[in-house]
Order: sequence, then structure tokens, then C-alpha cells
Amino acid sequence: MYKISIPVVLHDRFDKEATLAELRRAGAHRVFLSLGAPSMKVENREKDLDALRENIPFFKAAGLEVGIWFWTFWRNDVTDVDSILMSKPDGSHRTTEGITASEKSSGASGFGCPASEPFVGNSMEIIREYAECRPDILMFDDDYRFGFIDKHLGCYCDAHMKMYRERLGYEISREDMYKKVFDGKPSRERSVFLECLGESLESFAKRVRETVDSVDPTIRFAVCSCMSVWDMDGTDSIKIAKLLAGKTRPLLRQIGAPYWAVGKSWNNRLQNVIELERMEHYWSEGEDIEIMTEGDGYPRPRYKVPAAYLEGFDTALRAADVGECIHKYMIDYTSSPTYETGYVNAHLYNAPAYEAIERIFGGKKACGVGVYEKMKKFADADLTDIAEPEEYVKDLFFSKGARLLADNTVPLVYGEDCDTCVVFGENARDLPESIAKKHLILDIRAAKLLTEQGMDVGLESIVGRIKPELLYYPEQNEYTLSEYNESSAYEIKTKPEARVLIYSVKGETRYTDAYAYKNSSGQSFTVFAFDAALAGKHRFRTYTMQKLLYAEIERMQGKPLPVKCAGNPELYVLAKKEGDSMAVGLWNFCVDPIYEPVVELDREYREVEYFGCTGRREGNKLYLSRLGAYEFAFINLK
Repeated sequence: MYKISIPVVLHDRFDKEATLAELRRAGAHRVFLSLGAPSMKVENREKDLDALRENIPFFKAAGLEVGIWFWTFWRNDVTDVDSILMSKPDGSHRTTEGITASEKSSGASGFGCPASEPFVGNSMEIIREYAECRPDILMFDDDYRFGFIDKHLGCYCDAHMKMYRERLGYEISREDMYKKVFDGKPSRERSVFLECLGESLESFAKRVRETVDSVDPTIRFAVCSCMSVWDMDGTDSIKIAKLLAGKTRPLLRQIGAPYWAVGKSWNNRLQNVIELERMEHYWSEGEDIEIMTEGDGYPRPRYKVPAAYLEGFDTALRAADVGECIHKYMIDYTSSPTYETGYVNAHLYNAPAYEAIERIFGGKKACGVGVYEKMKKFADADLTDIAEPEEYVKDLFFSKGARLLADNTVPLVYGEDCDTCVVFGENARDLPESIAKKHLILDIRAAKLLTEQGMDVGLESIVGRIKPELLYYPEQNEYTLSEYNESSAYEIKTKPEARVLIYSVKGETRYTDAYAYKNSSGQSFTVFAFDAALAGKHRFRTYTMQKLLYAEIERMQGKPLPVKCAGNPELYVLAKKEGDSMAVGLWNFCVDPIYEPVVELDREYREVEYFGCTGRREGNKLYLSRLGAYEFAFINLK
């Protein structure tokens, strides 16, 4: 059963009866009572504890699973800031927007470090107090991390610097440690940095579980993942979820929320956020972890984040079989539970769609072009000639291969079940044989790595960086703006057998921007002369790129894509097969309607069922009715 989890905030005006009514209306199975950042002073926590003692039995009696949701390292009323808070490379304290670590008579607000014993001891006091309130679940918010707090990755507090120095066997300053970690090729300092960070986070999780077990070993302890915990913090969300779980089943809320698409956080559109959740879920497959997706419409209400974003996110991930549960933020955090009812209304309106998803997509397996994305890339990454290495490292989490495909309405999969696979950047380092033997779509960094490893990808040499003005697609006889910045495009030389797919143009000079190549083993490649991690945010997003991908993928693998629907910006597509049947989902994440979507299938099917649209069939093409802004449609083919 797919569960609905809804968080609510225990503020001073909290109305438990009205909240319960709205939870029931939404069909919630689980409620998380949110407290925000705990105080380090016990006397300042009593009010929160009283609220928990009142509300946990109330919601349990109503038949709901009840959790307490709170910040991991964010603390209020910190007095001994120097020995407790995380530190930057200059020794100042780790903070984020709206939080200061300045001294006050009542204490500071900031992020405690799990390497600080005074902080860890205080945290165990808080966790014991919460466990004694007897919730079903305790859950840390997504500050279980060192990265994505202010500008920096990692921690340079006194406790961590002591760990680094002892592990390295010599004295090193904060500034020099930072330089060694992020300067150029992998180093002993980077390895030690990651080892110590990971050990701090894992040790903290073990202490947490021991504390909870001393109260009640049946209480589950969940965690919200964040970008850096998958790699840059020296551990990963799977390990942390298992350590916190103890003998209970691990519960992990993934990272990647619909509200990101409003401000294009980290250049993510809604389809990119959906693919991040799919990627994390793939990494967790086979681990027996309950996955909960991040259905966050922060900051609410709908005039800030429309319900359509949340429903597009939810329906797409249900269709993709991501998770057993959604943490669906449908009740306002500040106002009454009846102030903004539009999220729940949209959720109820789409109940038939949820049922159709289970019937149409259930039991089928995703198909399309593969994306190979390693979970851990930082330790071995080459940061030579990277202008802003720390920003580059943080961006490694966001799959540029998935963006290339999703932004061009190409159905995609994770793993080995594909004929053609996108491998960009550091993912080509130590490429597994199962992926290396497929037809590959590469960027220049991946092509260089594979060439150095002895694979013939058609690349002769890299001459140097260029900044072209235009791109020319000869087969389409079309020009577009290059969208390149100063550091992403390269002049290259290819083997004579390579066929130029795109020229980059600067003045009167043309360079090879992409080429197709087949080596003596019969393996086909499409190689782009840009570094995908550094390319401009619109480099992948053109009609010409979409047409090129459709044509070249089918040439490479010698068979058609499962589904194509050209010429519609922000149209996201998912395809799943079982035997001779195929399910297709179309989500129009554009403010423009698609007046008559034309869907081209891999073959002609005998039977077609439509949900959310009507259509007519002509051979292997379907002509659908109008698909409005943020509307979706499903097609069941047999």
C-alpha cells in the first residue's frame, strides 16, 4: 500500500482537532509532528515536550502512525559556540541563511558538529526526551550533513582538525587542508577528509540508535537525505538510514522537491527533480529500505508553489515505482489547517489518476536510454583546471546525463537494462564492463577518460577551450545560440572516420562540437565536445538537440526508441514495458498547452487505452487531444 505521510508544525496556535479532520480528508496514514530546531537548554524544551505528550497519544488514538520530525545539527541557545559548532576553512562558524552564530546573552543559533562531544552529549539528551514521548518514528530533517550549509563542504572545527592531523601524521592548517582537498587530483588529504567526515556522521548515528534502544528498541528512526550525504560527506544516506534503524526497518526520505522547480534551484526543473528521486531510488534498490519521496511545496501556500507541481511530482514518481510513501506537505506550517486546502483538494481530485497509475504502470519495467550515474565521485575526481572546485564538487550530485534526456523528452532508465547509455564526466572513471560495452553517449571529459583507459571512442586529441557563438546542425541545416560559458566547450580533433553532428561556430571558424563514431568492435558513440558539468543551463535544451538525440540513438542501437514526442518544451515522458504491452506517461511541465501531441511509438499496437486525454491512431502514431499546462495523460498499449 502506497502511504501518505503529512507533516504538521506544533506552533502556538496548533489545533489538533481541525488538523486531524484535514489529515483524514487527505487519507493520511502517517503524520509527522514538526518542532524545528531544538534548544540546547533543557528548560527551553519543556514547552515542546508538553506539546508532544499531548498530541502523540491523540493522533495515535485516531489510527495514524505518528512521528516526531526535528533538525539534526541545527541548535538554538548555543553558549559554547567554539567547541560545538561546525567551522569553515577560516575557522568561523557554519551558518545558513537566517541563522547567525554570533554571541548573545541567551546563546547563539547554528549547526553543531557531530565530532564535538559536548554537542553529541546534548543531542542524546534531546533524543531520549523525544523517545520517552513514545512516537512510532523519530526522524532527522535534512541537515544530517556537512555540505550545502552556507558555502562550504566539510568541517574544519578544532575536533575535526585534530582528527585530520592525527590521521595524516603531520600538522596542517585549516587553509592548507582546504587547498589539498579541493586542489587538482585525488590526494591523501582528500581521502582523510572524507574518512573523518564519514566516521563522524556514522558514529553519531550509532550513538542515536543506542540512546533510542535504551528507551524502546521498537521505535523507528528515519532520516531525510541531502545532496552531500550521498557522496561528499564521506558516507551515504543508505548507511546512515541503516545505522539509525537498528533492528527496525530503515526509513529514508529522499532529497529533491517540487518547490525546487519554482526558483530552478541548482538549475533543476520539475522533470530533473523527478529524475533525481529516481536516481536515488535506484541506488537504494535491494537494500530493504522504506523510501519516502520529498513532496515538499515549501514555502506554501499555492500562490508561492502551485499544487500542480506537487501533483506532477507525485504522479510521475508513482508511475515510476519510486518509493512506498510520499512525505506530502499539504497543510500550511504557519496558518490554520483550513487556510490553504488547495493541496488536499488537488490530491483528492487526482485519486482516479492514482488508481489508473497502479493499473496501467504497475508490474511493468521502465525502458528507454540508460543513464549511468555513480553514487560516489568526489574521492577520485580530477579537479585540475576547475575554476571553482568546491562548487563543481557540489554539482556532481545532479545528473547531467539525466538532464540531457529528460529535457529532450527521451524516456530513460537507470542501470544496465538498455542498449544505449549516457556516461558523462567523472562517471566514466572505472566504468563497469556491463556499461562499457554498450553504445555510449559521452561528453568530452568522459571521452578523454575512456580514451586514456584504452577505449577507442574516436577522439584524437583535445586542443583547448573555446567559446563559440553559434552551433550549426548540418543534417537539420539549423543554427542555434551556443549557450556556452568560458570553460565548457573545447576544440577537438577526431579520427577520420568520425561523422560531424554539430559544428560550433566562432566568427568564420567552425569546430567539431559533436560527432558520431563506430569503432572496430562495432561499438557506437555520440560524443559532445563540451564538459557537461560546466555547460550552460540551456545547452541541452533545444529542438535541434532533441531531433539529433532521437536520430542518433536509433542509429546507434539499430531500433526505435519506445516513444517520441517532438517539439514540446518541458514535456516529460516515462515508458514501461511488460511483454508486448507498454505504458506511456506524458507530463506537460510547460505553461504552454500542447494543442495536439503527436506520439510516435516503437511499433504499431493492437489496443490503445487513454487516460487524461483522447486520441486517434494512425499506424504507430497517436494524435492526442490538447494537453494543458501541468496536465498529464497515460496511454496503455497492447
